[in-house]
Amino acid sequence: MTYATYAEFAARYPTRLPEAEVSAHLLPFASLRLEALLALGFTVPFGPENLTAKDLTLDLAYLLVLQRGKNPAEAVPLAEQIDARIRGLLDAREAMITTSGTALFAARPHGGVWSSTSGRSPVFALEELTGLQGGYGYLE
Repeated sequence: MTYATYAEFAARYPTRLPEAEVSAHLLPFASLRLEALLALGFTVPFGPENLTAKDLTLDLAYLLVLQRGKNPAEAVPLAEQIDARIRGLLDAREAMITTSGTALFAARPHGGVWSSTSGRSPVFALEELTGLQGGYGYLE
């Protein structure tokens, strides 16, 4: 799901890039990157009413433009700003805001991925399959 439109992108970041490239390449990849960055704290995909997802998608799309430009160092301040916002969201210091004004906070700050099977014993243990203690199977 793409969280922003070309018109929204062009209103914030005027560019010479054609609408087709922004709509078919930049915005979808920025949306996917946003989902990957926030999946540990939020259920993805986000709904169309999530204004924070739209805002971050626009910034991530422009970051892609800057990173492939003639001077990629121009991307550093925006990348740092995005990184700080993502960390704030995942740490539940910031909230995602919807069109209704609802604040959505990360479900498990500093937590892992939730699993409905977390209290159950596994059917196969790695120790049984590999014969190694600890179950990692790394060669030394």
